[in-house]
Amino acid sequence: MRLLLLTSDYPPATWSGIGVAVANQADALARLGRDVHVLCPAAFADSSANRVGVQLHCLDRHLFPLQPRAGDVIHLHSLGLANLALELNSRFNLRLLYTAHSIVREELAPGTDREVWSNLQRLLFQKASHVFFLCSEERWLGMRVCPSVKQKSSVLPHGIATCDDVDCQASPNGPLVFAGRFCHSKGIDVFIETARELLRRNGKLRFAIAGGHGDEPETAALRAFASQFPENCRIYGWVPRAALDNLFARASLVLIPSRYEPFGMVALEALRMGAPVLAASTGGLAEIVSAQSGATLISGYNPVEWADQCEALLSSQMNTPQLRRQRTRYIAARYDVLRHAKTLLRYTEPRSAATCPIP
Repeated sequence: MRLLLLTSDYPPATWSGIGVAVANQADALARLGRDVHVLCPAAFADSSANRVGVQLHCLDRHLFPLQPRAGDVIHLHSLGLANLALELNSRFNLRLLYTAHSIVREELAPGTDREVWSNLQRLLFQKASHVFFLCSEERWLGMRVCPSVKQKSSVLPHGIATCDDVDCQASPNGPLVFAGRFCHSKGIDVFIETARELLRRNGKLRFAIAGGHGDEPETAALRAFASQFPENCRIYGWVPRAALDNLFARASLVLIPSRYEPFGMVALEALRMGAPVLAASTGGLAEIVSAQSGATLISGYNPVEWADQCEALLSSQMNTPQLRRQRTRYIAARYDVLRHAKTLLRYTEPRSAATCPIP
């Protein structure tokens, strides 16, 4: 059996959390001895990025790079490749799994082809053998879109590889970090206004921003903010994995003010490196940030309240080596990528619908 993972981006050319999550999953499946093939558009793929046990193929508009064969399992991650996945499923009778990385009706604003993409996602819910949602709230939202998906869906969060060599020393003077797309749904405006309020109170604070691929108004606002405070704010853009891990390891606090967050990969990555996290109480973030995580949730998006909470966390003992180790242990125990890959494999056989419990 071959596992064909369809994604729109993949390391090293990632521009979303999907690419990172797929890479983690592909590596774990290969470590479990599975024949893993990742297929993504040529614009994002780089054959030199192949990892041990993972074969990477550039999708061509005119020629599919593999010869489909009986027993192959398609795992679709990116909605933009839905028509290809559905065609493979129909023409070659291949089993189709789909991870819904967001619910289109919640993510897209009206007038942005939302109905077109939502209808396509509903079709996937109907045609897929099994659908994975990233958190319980997303599964509930998916069932509102397509009630029948309840009988063939489950919650499977992203997994992440554990880090055994994390430096858990305190970083009280490290930067306050934002990482992700520069867009309204990620709360970039809340971050900017929170940072302004914090700098009004303490002009020595530093802010580090990693990411991009966002909306034009939010990107312009962020650049204007960084230009106004060049000594305090640095925009790194998208950075390699090692550099991002280092940024989280040095952070005094990571801010995640998302308005809509199907999962919250940034929270996982930051906590894995021991960093304190302040996150909006929404979607997957509300499930990742439990009482044992060593992170903090905040309701609402008032920048003054966010600044107040930031000050409280920065002045507390949130950066002790003990708490940083607690965060890394929490992620290792809850989000181990190998364990999640084993769960995924339960749904790759036709009999899984009858033998796998539906949460």
